[in-house]
Amino acid sequence: MANLVNETTGNKAGIQFVPRRDWDVKTRLLSSIDKANKLLDYEPQKKFEDGVKEVYSWFAENWSNIIKDVEY
Repeated sequence: MANLVNETTGNKAGIQFVPRRDWDVKTRLLSSIDKANKLLDYEPQKKFEDGVKEVYSWFAENWSNIIKDVEY
């Protein structure tokens, strides 16, 4: 996911791996929509990659308004 975000945003900084923090107790997490599909008959409407690109585009198009709203 981090690689996709870096690629989408043009971030050249890369990814920095740091030591696990004391409260990071889970060593492995896997996301899955299998349960939502089984219980709710859920099917995604778009690919994850396309969603990330759409979110980035929205932020890019609305950045000036976002900045104005957070100024004090």
